Amino acid sequence: MKYNITTVSNSSYFLFLKVWIDSLYDKINLNNINNIYIIDTGLKSEEKKYLSLFPKVNLLDTEINVQFDTLHGKGWSDSNYAKLPAIKKIIKQDLVPTYFIDVDSVFNIDFTEILDFSSDITVCSTSDRTKYVNSELIGSFYGFNSVDKAEKIIDEWYNLIINSKKISTKWRESPALSIFWKENKEKYKFHSISESIISANLLSPKREKVYIYHMKSEGACGYRTPEQRIKMPHCIEAVGRYINV
Repeated sequence: MKYNITTVSNSSYFLFLKVWIDSLYDKINLNNINNIYIIDTGLKSEEKKYLSLFPKVNLLDTEINVQFDTLHGKGWSDSNYAKLPAIKKIIKQDLVPTYFIDVDSVFNIDFTEILDFSSDITVCSTSDRTKYVNSELIGSFYGFNSVDKAEKIIDEWYNLIINSKKISTKWRESPALSIFWKENKEKYKFHSISESIISANLLSPKREKVYIYHMKSEGACGYRTPEQRIKMPHCIEAVGRYINV
């Protein structure tokens, strides 16, 4: 089954986006891909020109033009929370399963082989973390497999992001997804993939087979900016295939 891949980016994160798109085209079998969507929240014209070189890439204008200010600041949140409405629009248009992968990720192995299109939604589980478990699921990787149920799932999740009083952190997407999962385990079919193989970060347990590395910010370890995070030791070899690090 063909599916879409999406991410969201502005110019502040273009260093990540270049690694993301270059690694995707290197590692993912494009015969399985319907379209690739970049949800644009402030890319520059020359960056858009670079992306236009890649077949199947579509830029989705959100009419949002923000840049990185501080982690979990207004620029970050405006860009981040534009994702789900845009993904809902994409699914209604293309009518195929659609996956989101954070832009600060590098593809290492084609993950198509571990997808379950019979499920309603694929989620990324933090159950194998040994510390810093803020929520059961993380929104760095997820996919809507059921086209028929996707709109309702997205609306329910987005409502929790915006309105849930159970969330006390500045970051709301992952906590809201975890709440949605706990409240709807019986209603929807969830397919869970471990973070350490599908969105492996600096602190993830080491696995022999990692499909995607995630350059997740780890301020306590000195990794905050894109320039610092592309040099994270867990993924520097993979990143180094596409840019000089």
